[in-house]
Amino acid sequence: MRMKKYVLMAILAAGMFNVASAQKFGVEINLQNPFGNQDFFSNNGLSVRYFLNDKMVIRGTLNLGSNSNATKHYNGDNLDYTTTNGFLSFGLLPGFEYHFAQYEKISVFAGARIGANLRNEFNSTKHEDGTNDSNYKKTGFGFQAGVFTGVDFNLTPNLYLGAEIDLDYNLTLSGRGTTNGSTPSKDQTSTTTSNLGIRVIPSLRLGWKF
Repeated sequence: MRMKKYVLMAILAAGMFNVASAQKFGVEINLQNPFGNQDFFSNNGLSVRYFLNDKMVIRGTLNLGSNSNATKHYNGDNLDYTTTNGFLSFGLLPGFEYHFAQYEKISVFAGARIGANLRNEFNSTKHEDGTNDSNYKKTGFGFQAGVFTGVDFNLTPNLYLGAEIDLDYNLTLSGRGTTNGSTPSKDQTSTTTSNLGIRVIPSLRLGWKF
């Protein structure tokens, strides 16, 4: 009886070892076409994948975006004022994928994801004489849910390229912007935008498993 118990424990331990040995982390960089326009939910970002086994993967994508443009305005040869505008964005998109077809170099998968994104827009005017300066700020919130299918092409056992097709629902809420300065004001409108559609975005997913 005791021998059977030891055999059963050995079998369970071996099974746990096999599962643990199949677990791998993956880190990938997602880069959109740099010549294309960026939408509210940018696909640029850093993704992490956790391979539970050969078929099931938990993943999450961190999207960070920023842009700033400064324009100097002159009165003759003298600098009059400077305008600066841009945005900062932060998003987190967790998901799950299932690899249903695997070959020597290719793995085909499908899955679902859900996430949120925050975006802050700004616009400022600074005069050289210190008068009539103003700062404009506007905050937006985005929600995204969708399903996807894609493929990984394994260049080596640890290095891969990938591509995906997504069916997403996006909801964007943009609040009233505020202007601080000599004449403080607030936008008279706020906006809500939603869309559902298939996206095929030219991008490069370069990943490394370890």
